[in-house]
Amino acid sequence: METGAYLFAAANNYPEPTTSVWIRPLLQMITSIQNGLAGEPQLFSLGQNYPNPFNPNTVINYQLVENSFVRLKVYDILGREVKSLVNERQTAGSHNVTFSASNLPSGVYFYRLSAGSSEGVLRDLTGQAGTFTQAKKMILTK
Repeated sequence: METGAYLFAAANNYPEPTTSVWIRPLLQMITSIQNGLAGEPQLFSLGQNYPNPFNPNTVINYQLVENSFVRLKVYDILGREVKSLVNERQTAGSHNVTFSASNLPSGVYFYRLSAGSSEGVLRDLTGQAGTFTQAKKMILTK
């Protein structure tokens, strides 16, 4: 038996005078393989804000797979823009922004992320090319 290809684990069953040995091939220990670096976004995505419901601050996370011009805006239930949180070019990776609603009344609000780039083709959650756009709902309770 080649020792480099197996995982060995031993346990002493104290106070009993017995010892158990567990042996498994390392090939049985692999649960998954992912392409790309850990933490590197593979798709554009917009996370659910947290906490939700919130009062008065909440955090919104999103991921960009490539450098993009990003717009993140908040709208009221009637579709009126109440706040522009991001309106700039950002690098690929994970981002977050804190939204303060201290001057807004309680209610349901929506936030919408749009990301576009002239550097290449964007890939959204469905694999479609073009501009990534996604919206989510959040609740402000005071």
